[in-house]
Amino acid sequence: MRYKLRSHKSFRKEIIKLPKRRQVEVYQVLKSLSNSPTKLPVNSKALQGHKGIYRVRFGNYRLIFQVDHEKETIWVLVIGSRGEVYKMMRRLLG
Repeated sequence: MRYKLRSHKSFRKEIIKLPKRRQVEVYQVLKSLSNSPTKLPVNSKALQGHKGIYRVRFGNYRLIFQVDHEKETIWVLVIGSRGEVYKMMRRLLG
């Protein structure tokens, strides 16, 4: 079962700032996640206090995404350095 990938504008804005190597890693993880959404990627972890929201670690970078099984959609929220990504996420989620 393949889920749709949707991204927030903050993700699209920040992904182009990453090194090419990291961009390729991120796109590979997103592709595998959309093909098998019940199997979480390596280095992923559920975020406390946020149901269905996970983070994936890429060195010093973090990718925050949400899996919506009802709508069969994966929402890619933000990506950035470890120090900034959680601040950006709080602004998005309120």
